Amino acid sequence: MHLLVLFAQHHWTGPAEPVLQIARGLRERGHRITWIYTRVPPGHLAPRIAEAGLGELPEIAFRRKGFHPVSWWRDRRRLRRFIREQRVDLVFCHHSHDHWFGREILRGLADPPVLVRQIHESRQLRPQAAYRFLYRRTDALIVASQRWKQALLDRFGIDASRVFVLPPAVDTARFKPVPEASAIRAEIGAAFAQPLIGLVSRIKTGRGHELALEAFGLVSREHPGARLLFVGRGEGRAELEERVRQSALAERVHFLGYRSDDLPAVYAALNVSLLLGEGSDGSCRAALEAMACGTPVVALPVGTLPESLIDGVTGRFVEGTVASLAAGIRDVLAHPEMGEAARRHAESALAITRRVARAEEIFLELTGIRGV
Repeated sequence: MHLLVLFAQHHWTGPAEPVLQIARGLRERGHRITWIYTRVPPGHLAPRIAEAGLGELPEIAFRRKGFHPVSWWRDRRRLRRFIREQRVDLVFCHHSHDHWFGREILRGLADPPVLVRQIHESRQLRPQAAYRFLYRRTDALIVASQRWKQALLDRFGIDASRVFVLPPAVDTARFKPVPEASAIRAEIGAAFAQPLIGLVSRIKTGRGHELALEAFGLVSREHPGARLLFVGRGEGRAELEERVRQSALAERVHFLGYRSDDLPAVYAALNVSLLLGEGSDGSCRAALEAMACGTPVVALPVGTLPESLIDGVTGRFVEGTVASLAAGIRDVLAHPEMGEAARRHAESALAITRRVARAEEIFLELTGIRGV
């Protein structure tokens, strides 16, 4: 099977990692993958694609912003030729831009490949005219949960046979309990017995940082040794830091910045990980990564989490109020066994191998190919 991925983005953010996991897994299973991404301006996605050993077309600019009719027509002509000559079986889209473009390059082709759109955010389920037009004219749609599938059926009148569920996954080989967690505690001067509560997220409006700070104020009354860790970067950091400085919690709140290589150690060091906003990836990947590292999660029921987190077993769901969040944190701190349950759940239900196998099953069914 030859899969053409259209990904109108140049940064390593949002759904880039989970889509790349599928592409890499399919390539390892013997399928051919060609990935088209935005090359202008250059970003952090390019080296990841090269490292994964995926096919590329450097001559395709795939500009996402601005009006570039010459570039657009050149890309269209080259991709149509590539699809015909290289026998592409399926075009896999992920954003509205590449979905529109994918539909256009296939229009009028004799025996066109299957057009598939994966929906990564709940906002892409809003009953808007543009979505309705695209979704109804697409061969198949992939969503991450049964709830999202039902939303598509209810809001867009799409036949259930065209909607497939591909549950989220996490790299359990990378995200696991690691001894380096002690280095994170040493970094902030926290003893082993001191509870660490963390929020790993871009620091911006809608991610729940202010809510976490207020709830931590209540929790710290019962757990005076507790620390709150904000992990990530973003446009809201300066304002949040100022708010922390003006509070009575300044000495117990830490900003760890953006972490990459030692991110598993950060998760593993936490007693509780928070997820308080869906962000640009509806799978709420930070929650899955935390569970894989043996850390229970306290979260709002956003994105696909209602089908990934087991309330009362691998963490707790809370309402978006200070009192509810504080109560959820207290409950998880009182039940440390949730951490081991979270790790077991990640290994059994959220492994990448399961997701890749399901993706292959879906694509082979859609293309009618049996075997490679």
